Amino acid sequence: MVAVGAGMAVAVMVSLYIFYTLWTLFYPESALARPEKLIPTWSEWIFMGSAGAGSHGGGSGGGSGEAAARRLLPPLNSVADSVRRVAR
Repeated sequence: MVAVGAGMAVAVMVSLYIFYTLWTLFYPESALARPEKLIPTWSEWIFMGSAGAGSHGGGSGGGSGEAAARRLLPPLNSVADSVRRVAR
């Protein structure tokens, strides 16, 4: 699950980078300022690193989510069974 979260974060960052690069190439007269070079600045590197670390930390909390789901699902299943019985 951690790999999925980190992979999605990387995919979003790369796709946004490609999108804005193509935008500045095809629409140079737009409101976006044309950058001198397309290499990310230090602040962008820090943002990408923190977003990657955040997605890694968010994905590692899956064990606690699984424990919560095990506690919550049995009552929800019983409610669903009751609703099915009433519907018949």
